Amino acid sequence: MSLCERIAVIGAGLAGLAAAGRLAEAGHPVTVFEKSRGVGGRCATRRHLSGAYDHGAQYLRLRSPEGQTLARQLQARGVLTPWPALEDGEAWVGQPGMNDLPRALASGLDIRLQHTVKALHRQAEGWRLEGAEGWHSGPFDAVLLTAPLPQTLALLPAEFPGQGALQAVRYEPCWTLLLAYAEGPEGPRGGPWRALNPALAWVAEDSAKPGRAAGRRYTVQAGAEWSQHYLEAGPEAVRGQLLGEFRAWSGLHAEPLAVQIHRWRYARVVNPLPQPRWEPALGLGIAGDGLGGPRLEAAWLSGRRLAELLIDEPRR
Repeated sequence: MSLCERIAVIGAGLAGLAAAGRLAEAGHPVTVFEKSRGVGGRCATRRHLSGAYDHGAQYLRLRSPEGQTLARQLQARGVLTPWPALEDGEAWVGQPGMNDLPRALASGLDIRLQHTVKALHRQAEGWRLEGAEGWHSGPFDAVLLTAPLPQTLALLPAEFPGQGALQAVRYEPCWTLLLAYAEGPEGPRGGPWRALNPALAWVAEDSAKPGRAAGRRYTVQAGAEWSQHYLEAGPEAVRGQLLGEFRAWSGLHAEPLAVQIHRWRYARVVNPLPQPRWEPALGLGIAGDGLGGPRLEAAWLSGRRLAELLIDEPRR
């Protein structure tokens, strides 16, 4: 691929940031389009008057050679630090929140936030992007789609091959409850606690993670089946149900200082395809956790490997 060719990346989660970063490193002009107000996708931190919460991915494991190199680089910059509380292998958390990892990966990239891509149009001069907010951008010589596959499929043209296999990939949802309490002797401290019952898949005192601000803040993530059952329930109803489950388990019946609820519709992929897809004849590629695996590292590697496919393509 010629170094003068322009590339659009749709999605600024870890896969999109990995792809864009690798392509920019190789000298390609890259523009990233992200529908949200910030980068990172589920590698997310919510900041509130009560403090900050990691309300998406709780930690990161980096086991591949590329991932271990990234861990050393970001640890040296103060972006990642080990979390010794997880005894089943080395885990990393962002500093001062998980969202600081994608922020570091996004540094120096051309990222258009709150830009929802509505449609792709293939024209003689290349791909043009149409935005839901009324904007247009292009032409681009290649477009890489890295959002969850149900969102990616809505943009793919009919001629993109193998869409049946892509449609078979499924995701599990997750309702997440965020709680802040006054300091006191009651209730569990530290964590994490996992698979407590069908409702409580994960509980951790977020403020006990290394490098976090003082306070007493909990992240409570519901199980997949429980979240699916309540997927379309109203946030108020889910908040009450999940708070009741937390109180019954923890014995902490004090009124929380703050309560927030968040729904992740595409929280975890359960039957991913093994590799990213690149169709040079179309100038279209797909990456993300649906083409790699459910862990954050798998999504990051999927985006990076898609970029390598473009870089290694014979120059036209």
